[in-house]
Amino acid sequence: SVRGYLQIKNLSYSYAEVFSGIEDNDVERAVFKLREHIRQICDHFQFLIHRFEKNQTDCYFQQVTLNFDSFDSVEDLEEGMVEFYQAFDEKHHAGDCQIVQLFDVSKDVFKKMVEHSTKEKGFNRQKENIEKIEKKELDLSCTTCMKIGDTVIALECPEYAILLTHDKAFEGLCQIFDLKHEIIPSLRAEKPTKEVLERLRK
Repeated sequence: SVRGYLQIKNLSYSYAEVFSGIEDNDVERAVFKLREHIRQICDHFQFLIHRFEKNQTDCYFQQVTLNFDSFDSVEDLEEGMVEFYQAFDEKHHAGDCQIVQLFDVSKDVFKKMVEHSTKEKGFNRQKENIEKIEKKELDLSCTTCMKIGDTVIALECPEYAILLTHDKAFEGLCQIFDLKHEIIPSLRAEKPTKEVLERLRK
């Protein structure tokens, strides 16, 4: 997991390096380099991941993708991005997925969540929203699903897998769901080294 973390950290720094040496007005070259970089990252993770599990909720948003091969110009990319974000802004696709069915078969787990006591704020936010759903104070919409995203991830995590995360909310969730997990430092808390910053400024 440490090796995987370091690889992800290196990839996050490489995003900035993509634009090194590109003039401010050279938008098309910047978009081309970013597109190729994203393709390389996707290929890299496809190589690392040897087994994929089906999304149990059959979430509508897993079908919303950016097809980079269909973009011939910056204008095409801009239009694609607009359509992509419009789909997310609608947030009313709960009827297109299986989230209700997933919740129906998870009542016993939710009971354990409600009974679990902890001071961890992230877990307690998940717990509060689960209670609101059970009391019919919250409808199962896409917006609600985003609020309980950690719980949905834990529900969908296969028994054989190790849930790798930087979110401490998963400590309680994985304990209740009987899942193996490992907490790693947040990438957002990491800062580039002095050498990396100097190289990017050149």
